[in-house]
Amino acid sequence: MEPHYFIGIPLHEDLQQETVTWHRRLQADELFKRVTHPEDLHLTLLFFGGFSPMHVERIWERMKQAVLPIPLALTFRRLNHFGDAIQPRVVYVEPDHQEALFELKRIIDQEAEKENFPVSSKVFTPHVTIMKKWKNREVTMPDCHLFPQELASPVAVLADRICLYRIHPDQKPSYEIVDEIRESR
Repeated sequence: MEPHYFIGIPLHEDLQQETVTWHRRLQADELFKRVTHPEDLHLTLLFFGGFSPMHVERIWERMKQAVLPIPLALTFRRLNHFGDAIQPRVVYVEPDHQEALFELKRIIDQEAEKENFPVSSKVFTPHVTIMKKWKNREVTMPDCHLFPQELASPVAVLADRICLYRIHPDQKPSYEIVDEIRESR
């Protein structure tokens, strides 16, 4: 099986401590099948899945030549969810709207399309997954933890790079940084 790759913004250093607190407070290990390892925290910009590594490499080389709007100032203020509020499929922390982040996503998608990558038509919802896959259909999220929830303190982050990641699904942490691009020249 070919390895899977994605492009993302690493956030493990910035959100690691808060994530451990959220995992504990939300009883992550008891309620969810998958809990994001603190070193795996990232914001996905483009998921390649099983797209050929040769094509992934060509897209990544295009990214190195592109003018990218980094660094980005991101502020995370809310925990939110995908799926049912009482049995969420995914729980994530979301950044405030930042137009430069959407511009970065547009540039990455455009470069990927030039290499015939089938870019998703779904609306981009920037988020950092902290847990996913609800465990037990007989149990629901306690009312005090329903989403969205404002964070006690906003988390400000200067995202100064994007990374190409390789996924190792049977390891913890699961995501290996293969290469990175820092501020555009």
